[in-house]
Amino acid sequence: MEILDIGGGFPIRYFEQDKDSFAPMSLQIKKELKRLFGPDVQVIAEPGRAFVGPACYLVMQVVGKSIRGNKHWYYLDDGVYGSLSGIIFDHAKYHYHTFRRGVKQITTLAGPTCDSLDIISVSEDMPELEIGDLIYCENIGAYSWATATNFNGIPPAEVVLIP
Repeated sequence: MEILDIGGGFPIRYFEQDKDSFAPMSLQIKKELKRLFGPDVQVIAEPGRAFVGPACYLVMQVVGKSIRGNKHWYYLDDGVYGSLSGIIFDHAKYHYHTFRRGVKQITTLAGPTCDSLDIISVSEDMPELEIGDLIYCENIGAYSWATATNFNGIPPAEVVLIP
């Protein structure tokens, strides 16, 4: 064997309490590749998510709100058919932030479509939000905008580059 492709799937830190496992994992992979294959095998890896995941933030706007069963629901202008498709396809878990301050309560975040699958999170700690407020999440650079659809006629989020 001359070339070995070990693929991808390398993790990133979605939450502050997550350990940075990429560096220690890389050292272990390097050690095992050397042990199993020696120096004559060319190794290819595909660490896309590990590189580009942290490169982007997603900023969403509250476009609707309701109370269902004593729980606040906030409808955002992006969802699982847009930039957050990783929730469905990769079981990604993102941490959501808002600039609004106040007493936090468990809320549901939903996308803009009329589909009951367009649920972003059923248990986010958020203060009471108003229409127009912004919610953002980090680590959204991989498999987000590239997999977004035009479902229900809603276009994908606009990409803004900040140099």
